[in-house]
Order: sequence, then structure tokens, then C-alpha cells
Amino acid sequence: EITQGKSRFTLETQVMTKAGKIRWFSWSDVIKEGYWMANGRDITETKKTQLQLQTLSVAVEKSSIGVLIRNAENEVVWMNPAMEDFFGYCLSELKGRAFGHLLVGEETDLRQLDIAEKAFNERKPYQIEVQLYRKDKTPVWMYLSNTPLFHENHPDRWVCAAVDITGRKKAELGLVKTRDEAIRLSTAKENFLSVMSHEMRTPLNAVIGITDALIQDSPRESQAENLEILKFSANNLLTLINDVLDFTKIETGN
Repeated sequence: EITQGKSRFTLETQVMTKAGKIRWFSWSDVIKEGYWMANGRDITETKKTQLQLQTLSVAVEKSSIGVLIRNAENEVVWMNPAMEDFFGYCLSELKGRAFGHLLVGEETDLRQLDIAEKAFNERKPYQIEVQLYRKDKTPVWMYLSNTPLFHENHPDRWVCAAVDITGRKKAELGLVKTRDEAIRLSTAKENFLSVMSHEMRTPLNAVIGITDALIQDSPRESQAENLEILKFSANNLLTLINDVLDFTKIETGN
């Protein structure tokens, strides 16, 4: 149906140019003064941009990395399903709200939140690692990377990428606990060796000393032989004790 002076159709098609290249064109036509006037506009670059945006949109939507977009007033504009899973809130609950206070709990490091707030006010990108709390109050460690997007030199959007690092943090805390336990055991070992060094050498030195005194006290021949055996054995035992209590030799496996 042709209506005088009004557009009859608008469509987008692919066209092969004389050089054999495929280009996208947007077409429209109008009937004016008895003539059918068709207008074509090359929209190839626009189509490429649309395809890139569509690809990025699907990638972000399906990504395991949480993505949250806020406006310049720190209000939630959009977030992907991964971010919803991280915190247990759906987009409809948070859209148009500044919700950071909802994620704070007793173990949250408020100094990290101060760093984030300062960077936000100064319109600077920032990254933090902080323990936050889900809607059901379950703690979760998050790595948050926030980047401002500017429009005409003014911040228009903030894009936050979030990664759950709870497993890594638990491993780190486990290593710290293991290290502290090793230090404690090492200290206990040193204290033990110090005490044993004194407690074992003192009576043994007394045995050796008295044996020497008895040897010098003109013992009978049978006694002198026994005393020499006792002295030899006591000196050998003292050598063994000195070796056993030598911390360095224990550490080096000698």
C-alpha cells in the first residue's frame, strides 16, 4: 500500500559491493511527487559495534565473575547472575539502592571499605580484598575491582568485577596457622633442650666428680678398676648427652 509522501518501509540488508566486500545498509523509501525515492545508509561499523556489544553482553551475563554496575550516586543499575549468587540478593532487590552497608559484618575490615569510599569520592579506580556477608549472613571473601567510566569528563558509571576468593583466603589462613604452630613448637623444643641440658648435665657432672675423688683416695685394686669403668662410662654418657642436646646437630640431621 503506497501512501503519498510517507515512508513505506525501512529495512536493513547486506549488500555486496563492486569490490566483492559485504556491507550492511539501512534502507528506507518514500513516494514524493510521483517518484519512489529510496535512501541507503552504510551502517556496517554500527553493525560491528552492535555485534561486539551483543557478544560482550552474553559473555558478562554468563561469566562466573560477578559484574555490578553503579551510577555516579553509587546506586545499583545492573548486575549479572554471578554477582547475585555471590551475595544472595537479586537485582530487583538492589536496583536503585546503595547497598554496601548490607554486606558488612563483624569480621569485615572497615579500613578496606574506607579505602574504597575514598577512591570512589576521588573518582579513582581501586581494588580491595575484604570479607563481606551474604544475605543469609554467610561470610565470603571477595576481591573487588572497581573502575569508573567517564562521559564528558564526568563519572557516569562504575563497573565492579568481583571474584570469590574464600578458598584462597582459607588456604592462606591455614598456612599462617601452620607457620605459627611451627614457631611455637620450635620455641618449645628450644626451651626443652635448655632445661634438659641443665637437668641432665648437673647430676652427671656430680657422678664424674665423685668418681675422680674416689680414684684419688687410694682405692683397692678391684675398686680402682670399677671406678675407672664408671668414669669411662660417665664421660661417654656426657658426650652422648652433649651431642643429643646440640640443637644445631639435630637440625642438620647429625
